[in-house]
Amino acid sequence: TREILGVTLRVTDLRNNILCHPTRNLNIRFAVAEWLFIAMGREDVKSLAQYNGQLSRFSDDGVVFAGAYGPRLASQWAYVVDTLRKDGDSRQAVATIWTPSPAPSKDIPCTIALQFIARDGKLNLIVTMRSSDVYLGLPYDVFTFSMLANGIAGELGLEPGFIQFCLGSSHLYEDNVVKAQEILAAPRCEGLRSPRLPGRPVYGLEQKLVDPWSPGELVDPWATYARVLGAETWKEGYRLLRTLDQ
Repeated sequence: TREILGVTLRVTDLRNNILCHPTRNLNIRFAVAEWLFIAMGREDVKSLAQYNGQLSRFSDDGVVFAGAYGPRLASQWAYVVDTLRKDGDSRQAVATIWTPSPAPSKDIPCTIALQFIARDGKLNLIVTMRSSDVYLGLPYDVFTFSMLANGIAGELGLEPGFIQFCLGSSHLYEDNVVKAQEILAAPRCEGLRSPRLPGRPVYGLEQKLVDPWSPGELVDPWATYARVLGAETWKEGYRLLRTLDQ
């Protein structure tokens, strides 16, 4: 592993959150699924592993993820929203993911906390992580956490602002060094912006997450995200998301 300690990075527009690069083709179905999985407060292996079969090995019992973020955050969303509604300048809108003194597990959360800060009509998010894989995980984390902030911003009637990551260990596995060097050699890529969300995801999406081909009508942007979950290829998923990049 190659590692840099104490890294801070910021994406100034959190809607500019979908990486498109020929060397690092993201599993865009999984990216959308992971965001919704957390937003819906889920912890079961089955609904998420269908989008990324490698995830099952991180479960201790094959049924749930011990470190799932969703259940930890579910009871804190109301606090975050209410805190910022009562005081738009508050520095207390924090949601904690880390569990003190965690028990041994294959799935210890990489993320410690999320701090939502509203300034000048925009909602910003600071993500504090103990561990971050710059090649494998960070592209998904940028999307997941920025979409969570995007939804909260919509609920509060604020514009999405920046997303900033404070990384205790920013690392790269040797297996991915060559690919990372290819990206550095040709860094230009076509990024995609996500639309401004009207609020947190509607619950009709939860059934789509569990069964992408289940019946049920949704309106955009939620209908497009549901179609991404059921896309047959990653290219089709990107094409669908591109329709939202207005």
